Order: sequence, then C-alpha cells, then structure tokens
Amino acid sequence: MTKSDSERDNWDVHWQQQHWIASINPAQNMRHEAISRIIKNIGTVTLLDVGCGQGDLLFDISISNPSVRLYGCDPSAFAIDVVKQKVPAAHLFCADLTQAS
Repeated sequence: MTKSDSERDNWDVHWQQQHWIASINPAQNMRHEAISRIIKNIGTVTLLDVGCGQGDLLFDISISNPSVRLYGCDPSAFAIDVVKQKVPAAHLFCADLTQAS
C-alpha cells in the first residue's frame, strides 16, 4: 500500500529540527559500539546503513574500522547532505525504500 504525500513522514523536517538528539542518545552510542565490535570480529568489508539518517553510525564505523566500504541510504536529502560532510568517502543514496519506484 502506497502512502499519500500527506501521510508520509517528512524526514527532511525531522532531521533539520531534531538532528542533535541522536548524537546525545546513549542507546545509539551503545548500539554503534556493539556494531563496530561485530564488524571488526567478522572482518566485514562493506556496510550498508538503510535509514542512515545523519550518518552517525557511518561516521563511527569510518573511525573504528577505516577499511570498511560504507554505503548509506535515507529518504531525507537534508540528512544525506549532513552525512556527506561527516563521511565524505561514503557512497550515499537518497531514496524512500518504502515507496515503489
């Protein structure tokens, strides 16, 4: 089922107004540390972050595991622009994967 424009979440507005909240969320930081350890232990060479938001996970992985190829996808063009600044080497896509193309 496809949502109408009025039913869709406005992720650009969300990230413009709330981007700072994610960076101070202790649960997010714990998840990122756990994911980073797993990646290091299994030797992952590529990571796709679907719904990457402002790229905090991609940034953390780029620091802790610099050899990992990073990909991110988010429906917010604003968020993707933020990620481009944080993680210039990441391959990024702006797309709403909940919508049929």
